[in-house]
Amino acid sequence: MDRRTLIAGLPLALAACTTNPVTNPQQDLVDRARASAESLRFEANMGAELDRLIPRARGVIIVPSFFRAAIIVGGQGGSGVLMARGASGWTGPVFLNLGSGSVGLQAGVQQAEVMLLVMNDGTLGRLTSTTVRAGADLSIALGTAGAGMSGGTTPNLSGDIIAYARTAGLFGGIALEGMVISPQEEWNATYHGAGMTARDIVARGVLAPGAQRLARQLDPRV
Repeated sequence: MDRRTLIAGLPLALAACTTNPVTNPQQDLVDRARASAESLRFEANMGAELDRLIPRARGVIIVPSFFRAAIIVGGQGGSGVLMARGASGWTGPVFLNLGSGSVGLQAGVQQAEVMLLVMNDGTLGRLTSTTVRAGADLSIALGTAGAGMSGGTTPNLSGDIIAYARTAGLFGGIALEGMVISPQEEWNATYHGAGMTARDIVARGVLAPGAQRLARQLDPRV
């Protein structure tokens, strides 16, 4: 198995180790993303900043269970939900995979709730049409009130993506440099209908009924 295959399979493999089967895994992820968005927005250290920046964001990615695990060979990742800002409100969800791998002396397990604010339309277009790598294809800034992330972040809010996380576990932080983000097209077609891709969902301004509560959580006016 080559490194690219390992990275691509990390989010689903890590999630399978820690979650129980559900009838509709896509809706389960959307519901957990809503709960994470609510808890992060009420987080004392970052809630006010998120309330200020989310209205400026072109999209929001929520990863309710971002895992980092290692015994010599390590990896981190998770499945995420992207909500995009359309002409008449929030559009989505678009399902994404996030993951990366590493080799070295390391051990432990960490879980985080992660929110990534997509700050421009160009980045939003890349995220919904191809596989991108953080630090190479797009820049990531660490939110000033964020916690639990390290590596490849900048000390300002000028990145293509602004990242926040709440973590628990044995590692010192979630490293974003080299993170691979790709559309999870099988899930997108399952949830929205055969043939629907991440790009189609955003272009058509689709807001699925099952994501309306998540949209309201991101913008109480919806």
